[in-house]
Amino acid sequence: METGDRPEVGIAYSTAYDAIIPPVDLDRITTLDGAGALVAGETALDRPAHNQADEYKFATYMYDLFEDAAALEASLQEARRRCSAGDPAEALVLGRDLHWASGGDPARETLANELLVMAYRALNRPSLAEIAGAHHRHRSLPRVNVLETT
Repeated sequence: METGDRPEVGIAYSTAYDAIIPPVDLDRITTLDGAGALVAGETALDRPAHNQADEYKFATYMYDLFEDAAALEASLQEARRRCSAGDPAEALVLGRDLHWASGGDPARETLANELLVMAYRALNRPSLAEIAGAHHRHRSLPRVNVLETT
């Protein structure tokens, strides 16, 4: 029997083995891109663990926030403040969300880059800070070969 080593049936089987049900990742915080951010700390929105948010509601809230200039500025200031105080979680997740939702808007791309570089440096991830910076500087290229030497 092919599944003889799997005694579960019905929903118990699906829960245990189906890839359709995403696992909860308590080490990641929800982001718009669906990948989540691997970071410990507090976020201004008290974001849930990866795969624990209602994606539609979360995306609707974030896109509305990005359209409200005053609310976006307040969120940016809070992310910068928290990062400067030693908690880069908000800078990382907001930076990722702005990057994802930038839609080619140079102002949003610049803000996303600022937050990502700040967060990666605070997290002692200098390579990721450099990659984020290179990606931002070379947005017009079809790809940035950061690992290639010439």
